[in-house]
Amino acid sequence: MERKWKDWFEFPARERSAILILGLLVLFIYALPFFYKAPPMPTEEEWKEWVAPLAAPDQQEHPHNYVQTASRDSGFARVKVVPPFSPKRLFRFDPNSIGVEEWMELGLTEKTASVIVNYRIKGGRFRTADDLEKIYSIPKEALPVLRPYVQINPSNNLRGVPGKPEVLVYLNRSSAADWEQLPGIGPVLARRIEAFRTRLGGFHSVSQVAETFGLPDSTFQKIRNRIKEDHVPLKRIALNEVSEDSLGAHPYIKRPLAKRIIAWRNQHGRIASPEALDRILALPPEKIALLTPYLDFGEN
Repeated sequence: MERKWKDWFEFPARERSAILILGLLVLFIYALPFFYKAPPMPTEEEWKEWVAPLAAPDQQEHPHNYVQTASRDSGFARVKVVPPFSPKRLFRFDPNSIGVEEWMELGLTEKTASVIVNYRIKGGRFRTADDLEKIYSIPKEALPVLRPYVQINPSNNLRGVPGKPEVLVYLNRSSAADWEQLPGIGPVLARRIEAFRTRLGGFHSVSQVAETFGLPDSTFQKIRNRIKEDHVPLKRIALNEVSEDSLGAHPYIKRPLAKRIIAWRNQHGRIASPEALDRILALPPEKIALLTPYLDFGEN
């Protein structure tokens, strides 16, 4: 019986080595806390700070749009906040005529400004300052600030009313203030149209107005029938006398074309006709047609 009991503890050399290694490993693990101090457990505040990014990963992209508030369930909550209404400058304006840029200066977002312009393009009108409330995306806190500056032009208010004549502007004789009377044309666009007309030397076609920087095609299509052509003398360029700088300042020529024209003129002499200019520049016929009314081929 005693011999059989000992048999239980008789192992081959290979197994004895494995048991020894396993025992040493157990002792090492048991003794490890005496040599290596475990880090302290995180506090509740630290734990919440670690978990917050995992709980709301989409909010990490724009952290400035969120504020942290107390929550009964989790101890914290993130709430999206809307930037406060803050106008860049305040000025008297007609909501029936100003454009997107002016609305943005008054403190509205580009999206809200576009909603207002589209509302007008579809026939909507502001008859009183209180009509601003029709645009639900205008912040409530903005209404009492903007109302005192609303100055509705009676002619703008009557456009689109049956039996009332539509406002017309003259292509070359109308001022920036006149252009503002057209729907969708605010002070900025009106000044751009006037400046572009001056740089050209005058308009010879209504379609040229559409080339004004920042003028949407939808707005041009709405106003083009309200623009009356007037035949005034255009400012013409003495092509065979003008300097490269003056020639390059014209919107239809610019510096690269001016260099080519002056180089040809210096080599071959005066340019006698639009046909000769066409051979020099190899421009599309419509470009030559736009440019020719501004050129004087005679000698001064």
